[in-house]
Amino acid sequence: YPDVSISVKQAFWAQIQQLMGPVLANVRQYPLNVTTVSELITTNQRVIIYATDYQQFTNNSPYAMDGCLVDNTLCDGIDNEVDSYNCLMGYFKNGTQVLAKDKRENKFFLVSMASSGTSDQLEDAFFVHYIDLDRDSNIKKCAQTFNIPGMTDWCPPHLQDISQLTNYYNQLPLEAAFLNEWDLPNAIYLDALDIDGTIRTGTQLFEGSGSSVRDHEETRYCYAATMLWANVRRVCGSSRVGDCGSIASVLDQIRAQYPLQRWNDIEHGRSTTWPV
Repeated sequence: YPDVSISVKQAFWAQIQQLMGPVLANVRQYPLNVTTVSELITTNQRVIIYATDYQQFTNNSPYAMDGCLVDNTLCDGIDNEVDSYNCLMGYFKNGTQVLAKDKRENKFFLVSMASSGTSDQLEDAFFVHYIDLDRDSNIKKCAQTFNIPGMTDWCPPHLQDISQLTNYYNQLPLEAAFLNEWDLPNAIYLDALDIDGTIRTGTQLFEGSGSSVRDHEETRYCYAATMLWANVRRVCGSSRVGDCGSIASVLDQIRAQYPLQRWNDIEHGRSTTWPV
């Protein structure tokens, strides 16, 4: 891409179909907005592909969905956390309505909770870590690009540092959705995934984890259990009978093990009072 012939694209798609074989979902025979998960499993429709360049790549194949049918919602990143928080809260609060609208249009509701450094932050970080010239000034310039009150002397040296800082604030709208029993999107995507379906919100990177851990260095939040709880509520309502009860019990245990935690480490951008 972009200078690939249609025949080469479709030859590649034919290889994908051959590889996946009978587990590829036939989305014309089993439209995703009216077919239940149990029906998909029973009929062995296990793999659903949303394909960009759908027409030329797949030749309008019934074994793929047009990538344009992904309702890919993007909020601001960690450099504008106030707006990002309000944006995510708005989508989660109105999740039921968005899901209903997307279902009518056969769309997939996807929300990005990932972030990355801005170009200014990357430039400042480069000078801080690779060119020892006016280092203190560049650290402050780098810190200011995040717009977090009180964070003035830390320039995150790794993309994972930024991801974990983002996760610290991402846990707030996720927890609000759980407490308010809002419907969550069909899927979210984020960074710095950790053990047991968690996201890391602490300051310790994965490299070096597990050795002489100090307060909140490896703190995690239970994003997977929180997402699954939304599914349990949708399917089971208030029932705790049979599978509904056993699944709810497991999810409660995970959420108790990795609850939302906030603490004051202003140097590294963590606050108990900001943005809310």
